[in-house]
Amino acid sequence: MAQVQNLNTERIRTLMESEIYQNLESFQKAQIFYHSCLDMETIDRLSLQNLHELLLHLGMWCMSSNDRKTKFNVLFYIRWLAIGRIGHKP
Repeated sequence: MAQVQNLNTERIRTLMESEIYQNLESFQKAQIFYHSCLDMETIDRLSLQNLHELLLHLGMWCMSSNDRKTKFNVLFYIRWLAIGRIGHKP
C-alpha cells in the first residue's frame, strides 16, 4: 500500500510542478493550493491558533443531510477568513 501511495504522491508532484495545463484556470487554482500546502514557513507562522479561533467562532455545522441544526455556509467563511477577519464576528 505504501508503494501505491508513494507513486501517487510522485505523480501529483510531477503534475503540479509541470506547465502542461497552465492555460486552464482550474489547474492554476490546483497549483496555488498545492504550493500553499508546501509553504511550511507560512503554515508555521500562522500555527493552529487562527484555525482554533475560527472553529470556536463557528461552533458546529451539519455533518450529514439529516443534521439541519444550522445553516453553515462554508464559502462565506472562506471569504471572511481570506480578508483576515479572524477574531471578528462576520
